[in-house]
Amino acid sequence: MSSLLSRGTFYGSSSGRDIAGARFSVVSHPGRRVLAEHAHECGYFCLLFDGDYAETSAGVTLRYSPLTIAYHPPVCAHADEVGSTGGRFFIIELSPELQ
Repeated sequence: MSSLLSRGTFYGSSSGRDIAGARFSVVSHPGRRVLAEHAHECGYFCLLFDGDYAETSAGVTLRYSPLTIAYHPPVCAHADEVGSTGGRFFIIELSPELQ
């Protein structure tokens, strides 16, 4: 794995707020983008608002359409591909105390 991203850190542009042990963020990618394998130190829920997105973990690819939500456990390695229309996500990261 090439990168371990700390809490509140994402590829793309993001803004977020911490509330009661969770971080709520909106993350945007304006266009097509392929992201190398990486992981996040905290578990999180990821909801695709709009756009086109796929992620691959342990040889399985999950293709998101708008309003798809998935949970990622802490330090779960995955690679991402944002489609040509870009993507906008709502992400809820859980602090270690909430996991």
